[in-house]
Amino acid sequence: MSQLAQNNECPHKVYEDSWHSIRAQKVLKRTQTLFHLPQNKLIQDEPTRWDLIHSMLERLIEQKSAVASCILNNLYSVLKLFREVTTIVNDHSTSASQFIPLVNSLRKAVQLDTSVCMTSVKKDILRELEK
Repeated sequence: MSQLAQNNECPHKVYEDSWHSIRAQKVLKRTQTLFHLPQNKLIQDEPTRWDLIHSMLERLIEQKSAVASCILNNLYSVLKLFREVTTIVNDHSTSASQFIPLVNSLRKAVQLDTSVCMTSVKKDILRELEK
């Protein structure tokens, strides 16, 4: 995928990560309150309305503190698990019989994670763990 295509996907990915669910909207409102931001919903663009991408980006910029906080906190918690497993695996005494349960534990932890703003990232992680 070209760099331009990847850049154009970014705002869509942010919205795609469950911001349209009621639960995610509640998380966003709490975070907006914490950062003293206007309680505006994020905007999703539509292919037939080219001007909505501007509105979508404008709202993301307005809400970047709240959105970034949620994404970074959840990404940190998911990646923390991977760091712990990597530390165990890097220990030279780790055997294959220990590795498989560790990967299964990672998979289960990602599946059980209830964060609302990391949906597509979790899907990508699970897809990679299946390989």
